[in-house]
Amino acid sequence: MKQPTTLPCGHSGCIKCMKEARSIRQCCPKCRDTEVPTFSKNISMDAMVAVVEAKCLAVGCPWKGLFKDAEDNQRKCSCVDHSCRNSDCLFSGQISALRHYLATCPYRTLTCRYCHVEIIAKEEEEHLQLCCAGAPKVCFLGCGKRLPR
Repeated sequence: MKQPTTLPCGHSGCIKCMKEARSIRQCCPKCRDTEVPTFSKNISMDAMVAVVEAKCLAVGCPWKGLFKDAEDNQRKCSCVDHSCRNSDCLFSGQISALRHYLATCPYRTLTCRYCHVEIIAKEEEEHLQLCCAGAPKVCFLGCGKRLPR
């Protein structure tokens, strides 16, 4: 339970769930009390939840610790699948695979070696052939030589 909160009726839950429940029905999800919601942090419950023993949710991960440290573990755990940070990329994998993948991700940002404009890796060839003012052109006679523009 993250950020325990208590409603005016006395019922408690995590603030995200309580707010979501109150937005669907304008009442407490437990007793249906309709008093205007005021969400107050439940300090006692927060302290109790923080020291509850937790384990990693990833299959096969040996990590065990306190609930208050579980979120940090999820970000760093080598057993958890993590998503590629590049826009539009759908790759997801364990940290070790992700580190290797990031170097070759087709959606990574590159700086053109000729005009120094930032481009997406998968668009580099098109950029060099059509857009880049500084990139050499391949000879149109078919000899294969690269000629300056």
